[in-house]
Amino acid sequence: MNVIPEQVRVLKRWLNLADSDQYFKDLTEETRKGLSVQLKYGHGKPYRDGGHRMGRWGDEGVTYSYKDTVKTVSSWTPALRRLRNMVEADLLWMPNCGVVNVYGPIGSLYPHRDGLYIPQLGDKPRIVSVSFGAARTMTFHPLDVKGKRLKEGLVDVRLEHGDLMIMEGDCDSKWHHSIAEEPESTGVRLSVTFRKHSTSERTSL
Repeated sequence: MNVIPEQVRVLKRWLNLADSDQYFKDLTEETRKGLSVQLKYGHGKPYRDGGHRMGRWGDEGVTYSYKDTVKTVSSWTPALRRLRNMVEADLLWMPNCGVVNVYGPIGSLYPHRDGLYIPQLGDKPRIVSVSFGAARTMTFHPLDVKGKRLKEGLVDVRLEHGDLMIMEGDCDSKWHHSIAEEPESTGVRLSVTFRKHSTSERTSL
């Protein structure tokens, strides 16, 4: 399903229910210790988001920096490696980095572009995410020619257990993406976003 032609595609039920359930269980157990609480931004100040945790895994030598701060990249867990290999087999594309996000009902993700602050992604990055657990809505916010978010033309994408989403082409330069709180939601959403990071990019603290 193309939700934004040539930029965002969603493959509904990419994984069957049994496989999705098993990955959700294995990933929750294997990545728990590698997750850290993320920040929210409100009224001009950052504060800890008790409903959103994140961690990073990847190949040896892969680096990840955000706003010039180097982040820890752990070695793949068995379940992450299996899932990465499935993505490679289906898409004929081998990512070398994966980010795990875990959202509770009050967890959220502010509108952003990944490539703006992560230099290892380069231009026009492909980002492939697989969703597990509770369904959540990702909103895409169009940008004007100066990179400012527009208030009209938003696109909502409901991501469910076992869905795979591909963001590529001009998606990162023409859209912000976000996840709003859903206090009425039950359960936890876990997502894995696979990327291919440049291994020659220099980063500094």
